[in-house]
Amino acid sequence: MDAQKSSFYKFSLAAVIFCIALISSVLITAQPPSTHHPGVPEDWSYHHLIFSNPGTYEQAIARGTYSQWIKFRYDTRFILQQMKRSAAPRGLSPQAGTAGAGVHAHAAATPLSQDWTMDMGSGATVGVGQSPSKFSYDTTNAYCDSDPAPDFVVYNTGLAGVAGTSATGTVTIHSDPSGRGWAGATVTIGATTYTFVNTTPTSAGEVRRYTSAFLPARNEDRTAQNLNAAINKTATCYGGGSACYDVTAANASVTASVAANVVTVTAITPGTAGNSIVLATNYDTGIRLDGATTTSTTLGSTGTPGVNGQASIIAYDNLYAGCPTGRVPLVYWQYNTGGRVVTSPVLSLDGSQVAFVESDASNVASLVLLKWSRSSTLETLTNTPAGSYRSCTAPCMTSITFHGSPNDTNSSPFPDFESDDAIYVGDNSGVLHQFTGVFWGTPAETTGGGSASGWPVTVSSGSTLTSAIYDFMTGNVFVGSSAGRAGGRLHYVPSTGGASHVVSSSRLAVDGSTGVVDSPIVDSVSATVYVDVNDDETTHAGVFQFTTTFTSGTGGTEETLGQGSTTGALHYGAFDNTYFSGSQSSPTGNLYICGRASSSQIPTLWQVPITANVMGAPVAGPALATGATDCAPLTEFLNGADDWLFLSVGAHNRTTAPISCPAGNGCFMSFNLAGWTPSTATSSTFLEAGGTSGSVIDNSVGSGTLAGASNVYFSTLTNDSCTGNGSIGSGTGGCAVQAPQ
Repeated sequence: MDAQKSSFYKFSLAAVIFCIALISSVLITAQPPSTHHPGVPEDWSYHHLIFSNPGTYEQAIARGTYSQWIKFRYDTRFILQQMKRSAAPRGLSPQAGTAGAGVHAHAAATPLSQDWTMDMGSGATVGVGQSPSKFSYDTTNAYCDSDPAPDFVVYNTGLAGVAGTSATGTVTIHSDPSGRGWAGATVTIGATTYTFVNTTPTSAGEVRRYTSAFLPARNEDRTAQNLNAAINKTATCYGGGSACYDVTAANASVTASVAANVVTVTAITPGTAGNSIVLATNYDTGIRLDGATTTSTTLGSTGTPGVNGQASIIAYDNLYAGCPTGRVPLVYWQYNTGGRVVTSPVLSLDGSQVAFVESDASNVASLVLLKWSRSSTLETLTNTPAGSYRSCTAPCMTSITFHGSPNDTNSSPFPDFESDDAIYVGDNSGVLHQFTGVFWGTPAETTGGGSASGWPVTVSSGSTLTSAIYDFMTGNVFVGSSAGRAGGRLHYVPSTGGASHVVSSSRLAVDGSTGVVDSPIVDSVSATVYVDVNDDETTHAGVFQFTTTFTSGTGGTEETLGQGSTTGALHYGAFDNTYFSGSQSSPTGNLYICGRASSSQIPTLWQVPITANVMGAPVAGPALATGATDCAPLTEFLNGADDWLFLSVGAHNRTTAPISCPAGNGCFMSFNLAGWTPSTATSSTFLEAGGTSGSVIDNSVGSGTLAGASNVYFSTLTNDSCTGNGSIGSGTGGCAVQAPQ
């Protein structure tokens, strides 16, 4: 796209950071540096494939693990994580990284509030446990709409896309315009009044009426043609030319077309906004409005009312409070893709494409790949055949129906940038799918091959699968399954496929519970996998730790997190910065998860200590609410010396210390994990009725760079009052939300 092409200087900045990360290994191994991305995508997948500290080159040599170490240094996701967590990658000097090292500082934390909320439509939501996606061209700078290639954030709406229609109405020249009653006759359309005259128009708004004494029917038709010409300000008067009207501009509210003696006017702005456009006349004997004898009406009351369009997926730019021009935010692009997108979207490395799963009206899932183009107008896209997608001109999309026509309401696509330009995604029937050529080749689902190497792979028949994680170190794809006879387990299958190669743990969640709902978290460096369940086999909520090479029937190591529940979900937790910056390859730090209280269903923040890659006894933190409700997934982000943790509850707000939420049902909150103890108070809170989706983080931008440029993004789960940007986006609906870190 032109915007991306025009931003070579920003791409170069990312390349410089990449070169810093690779320079030591390139010099030592005499290998050329690998290609790298222009920009920093952030979506759900970067929270689930993580990298603890692999140590330095010197340490890897001493341990005899240089071959693994160099793999990490060349891995795109590892480099992206380093860029997000610090201004320069850790581990290139003899000393291991430390918390906050090399990170741009920012101003002291301020009370959390919503920077902006935009109405995405009634009932719209990113979804429980799902997340929007953010694209930044740099982690320590921020780019606004005035830039040729601004930062942007993408939200799925969870609603079926609808093409908006414009309100229409008619003006009929009903009687012979040569009649006496026509003297001074007018018709008003929107804010413009047209006056009919029987001579050449000389005053603003005048339209010539045709007055032949012999052809009254033609008088009506030709006068209608002249009115149509005046509305559109075109040279289509009867007989040609433009001498039949005196107007300075086309009508600002409508366009027009004419057939015989009927002028059809169509609102320029699609949707219900056009329904209030006024049609009026002072001569209802000769001029009929929408076929009726009336002096005044509106397009929406007697004509065909406009219908608001609905985007399936929408992006915003001009995101930051300090952006110098334009409203904050602006719609960057929005599309009706024909179906419902209820799981998280993901971005290509350069941000030029979006991938997501869409369900049609028959509840059949498809993988959609979309090239966007900058435009705030809602556009309806039709399917481009996969073989033509690579060369299609943006905006365009291709849709590939899942093999077997299942639905998918839980599994988001996971892009493998390193090996095959592939995407892995599960479905609601327990089958795991692989698509190749997604961002740079010819997109297609991999099918056939048999039980030894075939795709798609039945992992847990009849179960709803989580999002999948591809671990490049083992070459395995990890996925969880909902509870049931064969479900409630952690599974993996090699990227080469084959049902005979599926490895499944023992049952982790009791039959009748929700099972494994969220995607596993895979730490490629420490070779560990973490998975959460809401109700284990002993009526507890729990987190399990596995090695990335576990064998079938293995139960892993569990730490319980309070009382179990067969309803609801235990969403994924987050590691603190100590975990990421600690001892090489054998991390020490903490995992934070929202579990339950020991003797009730009240959501409680738990700290699970990890020492040398071994989980210890969890420490119960504060109760986050006063009654049973679920938490959103937890998100951690290091910004300077502040190690932020973000989460929300859906109901029963706790107004007392140390939580101190506003009264109501639904609260978004943050903690600073630096020095956290069970009595640590929230850093900030705000009311968010019904709770929130998962969240993503954008930048670590110094306060002197651009105001309001370090944020967290999510959506509401229920309708709320959205403030908009002062022009659009206000109303009651599902809100896209930005809040400061």
